[in-house]
Amino acid sequence: MGKAIIDKLVQLSRATADVLAGHVPYPNLDLGPVRRVWPVLVLAGGGIVQLPVLWRYVERHLGDRAFVDERIAARTIVTLDDYEPLVAIAEERRSPLSGLLADYHASRFRELPPRNWVRVAHPREGPMRPQWVQGCYKAAADEMKQQLGVDPEPE
Repeated sequence: MGKAIIDKLVQLSRATADVLAGHVPYPNLDLGPVRRVWPVLVLAGGGIVQLPVLWRYVERHLGDRAFVDERIAARTIVTLDDYEPLVAIAEERRSPLSGLLADYHASRFRELPPRNWVRVAHPREGPMRPQWVQGCYKAAADEMKQQLGVDPEPE
């Protein structure tokens, strides 16, 4: 698992460097005002335990072969369980995800899963889901009701 993480981080580093160098055109993306980029590696599923020992391993095996551009901020590894609450909080605060990542990396939780920081810094009851995820759930439920011939609930 460790080598796979290193390989993915190197791949993310190269992709980030290509975007910053202008090698990858994105419509309507103006890199002129960009001061910092916060690379995020999103992992599907659990499988990885983020502890300080993981970050020592990453530093030892990644070294200076990745994320060398000074505009690249601390890298973040998240699972979907970490990512969704971060995006939901950013939506709620109407602020960029980069601000939350900066706060997370400035905290004592920076070498632990972001969900640990979220629980302390942004406590909530129940799941935190971004609007687009809630929209997907609603669309899937509506489609299922239609296929089953169930009357939709009144709004």
